[in-house]
Amino acid sequence: MPHPSLGVLFAGLGLLLILAAFFAVGLLAVVFSTKTIESAVTEGTLGHFNAETGQAGRLPIDVVAIPVFKGILQVIQLAKGFSPVDSLSTGRSITWSELGQAFGEIVLILGGPFALMGMGILTRRELATAQGTQ
Repeated sequence: MPHPSLGVLFAGLGLLLILAAFFAVGLLAVVFSTKTIESAVTEGTLGHFNAETGQAGRLPIDVVAIPVFKGILQVIQLAKGFSPVDSLSTGRSITWSELGQAFGEIVLILGGPFALMGMGILTRRELATAQGTQ
């Protein structure tokens, strides 16, 4: 019969799994709404944009939201910039420099901060260490 402490460990890991799932869904929502974000940046507002007059109904939140959206678009375009399927389907090979650039930008620049945050969180949590000797 399993020890109750195993259940406590599973509860903690379950919380981490739930957070990871919500984070992944949030990232998917941002990536799939790229066109909406692009139109908001182009129009310069989250509010109503009159295409006939070119006038935008600016909102107070636009001061913060539009620069944030510009940053999000740069990150998304950085990840979308590498598509080996396009090159391979047309018969072009991928050079070692392209591989190095893709690795540097996608793995190190985009994934690096998340890896560092994860290492920091799990190091502080010390999930696998013994809590005491008895």
